Formats: sequence, C-alpha cells, structure tokens
Amino acid sequence: MTLIKIVFSSLFMGLLLFNCGNSNIQSKTTEPDGLKSKPNVLFIAVDDLRPLLGCYDVAFAQTPEIDKLASEGRLFKNHYVQVATCGASRSSMLRSRYPRTKNELHNKEAFNAIPRGASNLARTMPELFRKNGYETVCIGKISHSDDGWLNKNAIRDSTNHDLPNAWDKVLTPLGNWKQSLVVAYPNGKDRDDGSGYMPYSLFPDIKDNELPDGMFAETAINHLKTYKKSDKPFFMALGFLKPHLPFVAPKRYYDIYKNVEIPSKNAMKKGQTRKANKSAEFYKYKTNRPFERPQGKETLSEKDAQDIRRAYMACVSYIDTQIGKVLKVLKENGLSENTVVVLWGDHGWHLGENNVWGKHTPLERALHSPLIIKTPQPQKQGIATNALAASIDLYPTLIDVCNLQNTATYLPLEGISLLPVINNPKIKVRDDVLSFWRGSATVVDNQYRLIVSGNAPKFNYELYDHKTDPGELKNISKKHTTATNKLMESLKKTYPSVLVKHNNSN
Repeated sequence: MTLIKIVFSSLFMGLLLFNCGNSNIQSKTTEPDGLKSKPNVLFIAVDDLRPLLGCYDVAFAQTPEIDKLASEGRLFKNHYVQVATCGASRSSMLRSRYPRTKNELHNKEAFNAIPRGASNLARTMPELFRKNGYETVCIGKISHSDDGWLNKNAIRDSTNHDLPNAWDKVLTPLGNWKQSLVVAYPNGKDRDDGSGYMPYSLFPDIKDNELPDGMFAETAINHLKTYKKSDKPFFMALGFLKPHLPFVAPKRYYDIYKNVEIPSKNAMKKGQTRKANKSAEFYKYKTNRPFERPQGKETLSEKDAQDIRRAYMACVSYIDTQIGKVLKVLKENGLSENTVVVLWGDHGWHLGENNVWGKHTPLERALHSPLIIKTPQPQKQGIATNALAASIDLYPTLIDVCNLQNTATYLPLEGISLLPVINNPKIKVRDDVLSFWRGSATVVDNQYRLIVSGNAPKFNYELYDHKTDPGELKNISKKHTTATNKLMESLKKTYPSVLVKHNNSN
C-alpha cells in the first residue's frame, strides 16, 4: 500500500499560523450574551456518524432528539473532520492540530504525539478546561485509548492516559465486557474475544442499558444530577460507540426501519474504479451471504445493501434516544440554562457510495460529519449555517464561548473560532477545509473538492464539483485547471512546509 509521509522543516514545525486562528491571540469581543463567567460544557461525540439525521433534511431518519437540539442551537451543514478514522480525527480535534506525520493518520499513533508527564501548558482541550477550574469527566469513547479500545487498561486517570492530565474523573462503565467495548455484542461478548462470533449486525430484544451506549447514558445521567447543587463548572465528555461496526442495538430500533427503503445514491457506474478503499473493515465481519471484497464493481445485492443501511440507521436512532435521555436530565436539573452542548461526529461512513462500505477514504461521505453547537443564549437559534467548519475549530470555539482566561497551550492551536458563526449564521470564518487520508491530502470549499496524491513535483489530482456531482464520481481536474490550481495554492498556503513523499509498503 502506498502511504503518505508528511515531513515538516524545522522552520515551520509547530508554527503553522496562516489563518490558523491561534486561540491565544484571538479577540473575545463577541462572546454570547447572557452567559455566566464559566458555563458548563457537555461535549457529545458519536462514532462513525454521518449526517443522516432529520435535521440535515434526511426524510427517512428518525432522530427527534438530535433534531430538537439542532432547533435550539447552531447546525453546521458543512463541517469536515481532518482524518477519516477514529483516533486520528479525535486527536486533531482535541489538540486543534493538523496531523504531522503518516503515523498521526493512524488511531493509536495519533495520540503518541502528545507529550506525557506534567505540564504547565495544556496539551488538549479537556486539560485546558481542567486548568481553568473545571471538573473534567470522561464517559465512553472520547480519545482512542492506549491500546485502541475501551477496556480496563484505558479506564484510568493518570499521566499515562492517552490524554495525560486531562480528566478529574474517568467514569466509563465496563459492564460485563473485559475488553473492546467499541466492538461489543450483548452479554459481554465482543468481536475480538476469540469466539469467532462476528456478525456485522445484531438486534436482540433487550433493554437499552444492556449495551455499552445505554450504560454510558445512564452513567452520564447519574453524574449530571450531582451538579445540581454544585458551584464548580463541569466539562463532561460523553462518547457514544454506535453506529460504529458491528451494528448492534435493541430490536425496537431496527423495527423502525425494517420496511423503509433507504435510497442508494452515487454508486459507481460500470467501468469506474477507485483505489481509495476496499471496505476492509466491513469485510472483517461474518454475514449470512458469502460477500466478496469489492474490486471496483458492485458485489452486494440491493437486498443486502438495504439491510446494511437499515442496520446503520437503527444504531443512529438508538444513539439519538440515549442523547435525548441525557439532555432531558440536563434540563430537569436546571443545568441547561448555563451549559454549552456540542454534538460532534468523528467522521462519516460510506453506505455503498463510491463502492465503499466504511470510512477510510478522502471523499465527502467519509469526511463530512454532523456538528451542532448550542449555547445557553444562542443568537438566532435553530437557523442552520452553510459556513465551512473544521473539527480543529472546536477547541478555539469553546475557549471563546466559555470565555476561558487561561489559554496557554503547549502548541499553537490551528483551528479558527466559530463563535462569529454561532452569533450570526450568515458569517463565514474560513474559505476551505483541509483533510487527509493515508496517501492523499484534500481541500474542500463551498463548491469543489480537490484530492492530491502522488510524488512531488508530479502530483495526481482529482477535482469534483459538488454542485453538479455531489457523489464525487467525475474527475474534472484536467478540464477545470483554474479551480484545481486555486485549491492547490490554498493547500500550500495553509500547509506551507508540507513535502509529500511516499514509502512503498503493504
């Protein structure tokens, strides 16, 4: 496999300040009206969640709780993550930093870039909130633990955690599982327990709290109640696992979609091929049919494809219900009046588009994810914005929204505060968003996506026009050189010291 290696010269190492919105020097003159000096933060991360939600104008999606949150806050229609895999995406978001090496495009290795031990300077978002007097609480999957999963080795609060000195409390419940809650089945089973039990979907007739995400919601609810009479602000990070594979949820959520035809869009036409992804993650799982690995052609029947999409959506609705339970308790205990709520998807997921079943691509379906930010006194609440947003923008945004006084960070933040957009949905703070996948870099603006791969100075280009080709099927880079060159210059300007080389490895 060809892997990208990003090498930075010492001149620019750690100093990418072009349009980076370094929060240490940003003005805070536009903080939302009506906030106390230290509002609480409830940060909800959802694994593998693409914008298949009612609030994103998806008619078949049954997501009333997330839709309600969107109606009370600011929904970002054009939010993009920096890497289309769990750990690397979360690392970039939590540090407001672009990946620096090819290792930082992987899950575990992305967190090895964070220095260990004590530090006077905050290395991550929750650590900065902790240094500002917040009680920081982690429940579920927020980072990507030292071994890549959630288990007893990761559920600890120490300088050896993948986010050192970030948490006052790590409350993730393990239930009956000894390891790998991310890929859990009911009754303590998981994909990696050696039993060989690996269906890609399962919908038993069980209660919500008999699966990890239901336990996470209950833990969050119980802990939120303790803040009712507390004067200390909290930063609670709540990370849900579904709709990550395997698609497992209580049966009643699958029943919502069992007779729903979920439309299939942007399948590749006969003769079209793509090397971006062979859906390796999906094809790890056992199915009731002998699927083949796709080699540039459709291999799943429409019946199979519909079942997979329904299974994914069942998990989305399961998580929607858990989010609703948590937000209800937040309100009932008088906390919503002074709590900033963020809903963030760590990346998208292809449901057959571009012949991919998974996330590991530099394409729209993998990099586009939901983002909703609700402040206690939102301006023009419920109005969605078309402004471009990047995951690295969340860190400086929360600094500004919460009016943090101690903003000393270990490295400069590279995101741009979205506070102006929260206050006015018509404002834009960036012209494009930069993202990566193993062998490529990609930049998207309000019309085009450019994907760049290959060896300097002879790069390979893919350009897609989202107005006429939202599925990114027709490469127009040779016919539209002006747009190609413009986005390439933007990529170089934002990332001034990037040198693209390749290592040939499997």
